[in-house]
Amino acid sequence: MKRFFEQNINLFVVFLTGMAVLVVEVIAVRILSPYFGNTIFTVSSVLSTILLALSLGYYFGGKLADKFPDRSLFYLIISCSGLAVFVLQILLIFILPSVANLFNLIWGPLIVAPILFLPTSFLLGMLSPLVIKLQSMICQDQGIGTVSGKVFFWSTLGSIVGSLLAGFVLIPTWGIRTIVSGLVIGLLILGLIGLILTVSKPKRKILIIISVIIVIGVSLFYLKIKAKESVIYSIDGIYEKIIIYDGVYNNRPTRFLKLGKNASSAMFLDGDDLVFNYTKYYDLYQAVDIKVENALVIGGGAYSVPKKLHEEIADAKIDVLEVETQLYEASKKYFDLPEDDNLKNYVVDGRHFLNNSKIKYDYIFADAYNSLFTVPTHLTTKEFFQIARNSMEENGIFIMNAIGALTWDKESFLLSEINTFGEVFDNYHVIAVDSKWSTRLQNFILVGINGDKKLKIEDPERIDKIVDLGRFEMKNYKIITDNFAPVDYLNSKMYSKYLKNSTGEVEGNEMMGLINKQIEMGPRYFGSEGRTKLQDFLTEEIQIADESDVQEFEYDGQKAKNFIARFEPKAKKRYVIASHYDTFKNGELIVPGANDGASGTAVMLGLMTVLHHLNNVGVEFDIGVDFVFFDLEEVPEGIAEKDWKPQGSKYFVDNINKYYSNNEILGVIVVDMIGDANLNVYKEENSMLKNDDLYEKIYKYVKYGFRKNFSDNYKYSIQDDQSIFLEKEIPAVLLIDFDYKYFHTKDDLPDKCSKESLEKVGNVLKNFLINNIVIEK
Repeated sequence: MKRFFEQNINLFVVFLTGMAVLVVEVIAVRILSPYFGNTIFTVSSVLSTILLALSLGYYFGGKLADKFPDRSLFYLIISCSGLAVFVLQILLIFILPSVANLFNLIWGPLIVAPILFLPTSFLLGMLSPLVIKLQSMICQDQGIGTVSGKVFFWSTLGSIVGSLLAGFVLIPTWGIRTIVSGLVIGLLILGLIGLILTVSKPKRKILIIISVIIVIGVSLFYLKIKAKESVIYSIDGIYEKIIIYDGVYNNRPTRFLKLGKNASSAMFLDGDDLVFNYTKYYDLYQAVDIKVENALVIGGGAYSVPKKLHEEIADAKIDVLEVETQLYEASKKYFDLPEDDNLKNYVVDGRHFLNNSKIKYDYIFADAYNSLFTVPTHLTTKEFFQIARNSMEENGIFIMNAIGALTWDKESFLLSEINTFGEVFDNYHVIAVDSKWSTRLQNFILVGINGDKKLKIEDPERIDKIVDLGRFEMKNYKIITDNFAPVDYLNSKMYSKYLKNSTGEVEGNEMMGLINKQIEMGPRYFGSEGRTKLQDFLTEEIQIADESDVQEFEYDGQKAKNFIARFEPKAKKRYVIASHYDTFKNGELIVPGANDGASGTAVMLGLMTVLHHLNNVGVEFDIGVDFVFFDLEEVPEGIAEKDWKPQGSKYFVDNINKYYSNNEILGVIVVDMIGDANLNVYKEENSMLKNDDLYEKIYKYVKYGFRKNFSDNYKYSIQDDQSIFLEKEIPAVLLIDFDYKYFHTKDDLPDKCSKESLEKVGNVLKNFLINNIVIEK
C-alpha cells in the first residue's frame, strides 16, 4: 500500500494542478469579458497567454528538474501558484476596473491577460517536467516514455475535469470571486501540506507557523472584501455576472439589472413607465395597425418589454427567449413580472428557437445586445434576419434594438448591420433614439415589416429621429453573413471611438470620412455636378443646428449658394467659423480638392456635431456660433486671380445685416487647407496685423504636443475669405497651411491628408469655442 501511495501521489497531485490550470483558463475569459467583451480577441488572448505560460513553464521546469529533483521544490511551486492566484484576485478587485478602459477592445485583452494569468499558469506548467523527473526516480522499473505518458494522461485528464467543472458547476453555482478564492485556498493547502510533509523535521515548525500566518492573512482579506458587498441580488450567470441593485435614474428611485459591466435593464420604483428610451419603441406595432395575437421577445433581461406588452394586449400570447437561466425567476421576484399563461419563458437561444418554431409571429422584438462589446454575432447576420422573417405573419413587424453610431468612416458595424437588415426587409426604417445627426454611440431601432404596410408614426419627435440613409454611401458597408461576420473587429473600432468621444474630442476618422465622401461626389468647381451633389448634402447637414439657412445669389447667370448653420441663434454676441466648399478648375486641370475645399468643410461639420451634442446634454451657450460654408472662393475660369474677390463671402458680408447688427461679431475664423499630413499653420499676414489678439485667443488652446504645427509668425499674405471681412473692419483670421505642395494640382487627394492633422485643428477650435461660449455654472 505504501509503495502504491509513493508511486501515485504525484500523479494525483498533477491531476489536481491540471484541473486548476483549466479552471483558470475558463474563468479568465469571464474575468476579462466585462471590460473587453466576450469577443474573439478576448478568447484568443486568454488561450495564447495560457499556452505561452505553459510552454515557458515546461521549459524552465525541465531545467529546474534536472538541477533540483526534489519533492519539496515541487510543493513549494504549488504554494507559490496559490499566492500568485491571491495576487491575481487583488488585481481583479483593485486594479483591473481602473486600468481596463485605458486599452481598446482589440489589444486590451492581449495586454492585460499576460499580466493577470501568466504567472499562475507558468508556475503550474513547471510541475509536469518536475513530476516526470520525480516519477522516473521512484519508478525506476518503468521507462521514461511510460512515466511521461502517465504524467500527461493524469494532467490532461485533470484539465478536462477542470474545464467541465468550471463551465457546468462552478461558474453557475458559486461565481468568479468564490472560484478564485477556492483556487487560492486549495493550492495553498495542497502546496503547504505537501511542503510540510517533505521538508526536514527542523524546518517543519517554522514552516507550520509561516503557513498559519499565510492562511489567516488570506482569510482576513476575504472576510473584509465580503463585508463590503451590498446588493439586492448577485450571482454569476451562464454568460455574465448578474447583479440587481437599487439606485437613482433621472432623480427617481430605480431598480437596475446589471449584466457584466453594464446596466442592462431597469424599473422605476415609483411608477410603471419604462426607464430606458429605446424600450419605449416596443409600441411601434401600433404604427402599422396590426392585431398582435402571437408575439416574440428575444432577450428578456428584466422583462420590461414583455411586461409592458402584456399590459396592453393581455390576450396576446407572448413568448420570451432568455439564455440566462436565473433571470426569469429574478424578474418575478424583483421586477414585478406577473405569472400568466399567455406569458411564457423559454431558456433558449433566439436563433435556435426560431429555427425550430412552427408559430408565425405578428410581432418580434429583438433586444439581445447587452452592450457594444457583448453582441451575439449569430443574431446579426443576413441568415438570422431571413429566419426571423420566415417566422412572421404577413405584415408582421420586427423591431430590433441595435447599438452603434452613425459614421462617415468606411467601416461601421451599425451601417453594415443596417445594410444587412435591408437585404432581408425591403420595407424597413431606422430610428435614432437620441439624435439622427449625432455621430456618437447610441441606441438605434431597426424596424422591418413583412409586407407592404406603411409605418405611420404620428409623434413629431419620433418622426424627427428617423434616419435618412441617403446621407451615407450604404453600398460601401459590407453585408454580415454567417460566413463573414467581423462583428468583434468593427465593434472594437467603434468602442475606441466612443472612448475618444466621451472626452469630447473631434474625431479624425469621421473628418477623413467626410473628405472621402466629398471626393466621391467628384470635383466641386463652379457649375459641376459634384458641386450640386455637395450642395444637396450640405442642405441636409446644416439642419443639425438650431437654425439653418441657404443664401442664394446669382453669379455669371448661374445660381450660387452659401450655407449657414446657427447655434444659439438668439445670442447677440457671435463667433463665425467659415470655409469654402468649392474646388479649382482651369482648362484641363481639374483639382480633386481633398485638402483645398474638403478639409475645411469636414472640420466644420465635425465641430457642428460637437455643439449639437452639447445642446442635447443641456449645455447652455451665452455666445452664439455660426458655421458658414462659402461658395465661389476659387477663381473661375477666364478670370485673372488679381481681379478676383471671393464671391460667396462677399455676398455674405454685403448682406450681413440680415443676421447681425453692428459689433455683434466677436471674430471670424476661416479654415482652409488644414488637412495636410505635414501640417504647418502660419498666421496670415493681414489677419495678424489687424487681429493678432484673436489669433492668440485661438493659439491658447494649441496643445504642447503639437505646438510645432502652429507658428506664432506670419509667412504669407493670402487673399482668402477672411480678406472680405477685414475690408469691412470685421475681426477675422485665417487658419491655413499654405505650404501644401499639392495646392491646385491633380494630386490633392485624400492620401495627402491625415486624420491627425484634422484632429489637431478641429480640437483647437473645439476647445476655443467651448471655453468662450459656454455659460459657466
